[in-house]
Amino acid sequence: MKHPQKLRNTALLFAAASLFVMVGLYAYMYRASESFIDSAINARKIANANQAARAQGKEIIRLHESTAAKRDRLARLFVPAENAVAVIQAIESIGNSSGAAVSISSIKSSQSADPKDRIGQVTASVVISGSWKNVMRALELFETLQYQKSIKNVSVNYTGQKKEEKDATRQWQANFDISVATVATMQKI
Repeated sequence: MKHPQKLRNTALLFAAASLFVMVGLYAYMYRASESFIDSAINARKIANANQAARAQGKEIIRLHESTAAKRDRLARLFVPAENAVAVIQAIESIGNSSGAAVSISSIKSSQSADPKDRIGQVTASVVISGSWKNVMRALELFETLQYQKSIKNVSVNYTGQKKEEKDATRQWQANFDISVATVATMQKI
């Protein structure tokens, strides 16, 4: 009879050990599946974020391509800050186009001290001399100058000595200040 008792104890010990191993395996599998599910959720979040970033990148590229003409036009409105000579040349060319004598009595260039502010200006005091028709044509050309500009302090006077001079021979003079917007170019890294 001792033998069945020993067999029962061994069977009970084996059942308890099996139960312990099964509970341990269940706990391990539960933790492993929980970890796998967390990893899958995180991977899905990353995939969604990457997909959203790609969509945003495509939208930025589309916006960049669709605004190319506008950006080109905008760039032509500003004179590069390091090329203020272009403003002087544009002013002088108006004299040749209008038939009036155009001269610059003073010119200055200013740029903001703040490196983030890239907009500045070139300001010139201009004198135009010639017939009424030529002076008015020159003023019209200044107003239609391609750059972003501001024209201030305009005065027009005749310079002849006699009021009785014929209008065709009377000389006129226009004085004004013109400010042209400049932009500092960005340094490429």
